[in-house]
Amino acid sequence: MFECPLTPFTMKISNLVLATVMAGTAAAVEKPDPMILHSAYTPFGPLPKQELNVTGIPKLAKRAKFLGVNTIFVSGSMSEFDTMTVTERETLISAWLEAAQKEDLYTIVNVGTTVQSEAKQLARFADKKGADAIATVPPYYSHCSDVDTLVTWLGEVASAAPDLPLWYYHIPGTTQVNFNMADLMPAAESAGLSQLTEKGGIKFVSSDTYDFFQVSNWVADGRDATILFAPEPKLQGFALQTPYAGAVLAEDFYAPTYLRMRKHYDAGDAEAAIKEQNWKYSVDAVFSKYGGTPAKRASYRKTCGVEMGDGRLPVLPFNESNYDAMVEELEALGFWDQEPPSM
Repeated sequence: MFECPLTPFTMKISNLVLATVMAGTAAAVEKPDPMILHSAYTPFGPLPKQELNVTGIPKLAKRAKFLGVNTIFVSGSMSEFDTMTVTERETLISAWLEAAQKEDLYTIVNVGTTVQSEAKQLARFADKKGADAIATVPPYYSHCSDVDTLVTWLGEVASAAPDLPLWYYHIPGTTQVNFNMADLMPAAESAGLSQLTEKGGIKFVSSDTYDFFQVSNWVADGRDATILFAPEPKLQGFALQTPYAGAVLAEDFYAPTYLRMRKHYDAGDAEAAIKEQNWKYSVDAVFSKYGGTPAKRASYRKTCGVEMGDGRLPVLPFNESNYDAMVEELEALGFWDQEPPSM
């Protein structure tokens, strides 16, 4: 395997792993640096009821930790929070927080909804259950008219858990709310929303790399917020922010290749970094061939023995007749043999 000298990034990872091993279970976890964030899928029971099935979440948390994840985004888009009742979301939050705390994973709980009172209820619940931070999408049906109105709305949600950092979930392709984050953060700072601007950050799921660059520069000017980059290719995100903060991986099974990618980038080995990025695209192509998200959900059956079930409508069910062929094609790419790189 390609070896490279320790860099600030790899030393951070090494120190983080050591601290995690020595810390044991804790009710609260310090925000990792860098953050390797996994947005977890939700296990559902069989059709037609598709009730929550949280029994496998401890295995999912353990596997994510093994692969190099240090941050779990709970009840996000990939978890299909928008298909759940408040009671279901509380059940899911409870299960993930208990499992993540045992693995010393930093937890960010998305409490977002179009009903502000429910968002505040979920924020209080997450705080009570020991979440490390909360997050929210913006109102995505009736939209805020300007940035200041959005800041006011965010402040109301944050007030329900005043001791927790707040993360803004910026996903304009889904919410159709596309204010510049380089405008939002200064406005929030002026409004005194330090839960966002000093303690929390942004889950940046937008293709506007200029805005990402601008808001990252704003943070780098003496602030402690964290801006996590989600778009592909991940390689572009490395050069767009200083200091490096981490990334949104989506699925946990991409953590090893991402960490190797960053390791090679720090060592100046562009060819090796590009190889890792291309490997990820090769794996994505297999999943796309067999249905995309439903196929990715089905892969957890082999990776950690958890039956995820099918996503709720409008997500289409996985075609079980394709499972063996998918496993074989992923095996040819070395997908099932992944381990985090030595840092």
